[in-house]
Amino acid sequence: MGSRGWEHVTPADVERRNARRAVIVQATKPAKYRNVKTVVDGQRFDSQREAEHWIALKIREQAGEITQLRRQVPFPLYAPVRTADRTATGVMVEICNYVCDYEWSEQGRRVVADAKGYRNNKIYLLKKKWLEQQEGIVILEL
Repeated sequence: MGSRGWEHVTPADVERRNARRAVIVQATKPAKYRNVKTVVDGQRFDSQREAEHWIALKIREQAGEITQLRRQVPFPLYAPVRTADRTATGVMVEICNYVCDYEWSEQGRRVVADAKGYRNNKIYLLKKKWLEQQEGIVILEL
């Protein structure tokens, strides 16, 4: 028992259809902010700007200006748990994470930085303000 309508389909027909579909899949949509993914020293960066700042920070670390340089550091963001009548229980629950592009130590001071071309991403702005209120960390935008 065969499927109706498929009696006359040849392997060449299937190959042509798959080739046409592969072209459609390869044509990707450009990034929202026109950033270009970049690889430096085997590490993948979301933009050329982020990669260039990483190179500059690595040079500063090698020169001894900064120490403990790290990438993509997560910071948990917490919110208080409240009862039904809105009174605080004293319990905090992790809601989400803020992931910074870079973190390093400079003259004994902790520096958290992000390479941003556009600062209008509402989620980024919310998480940035939340982290500043929660931990007292001011994010340096490069």
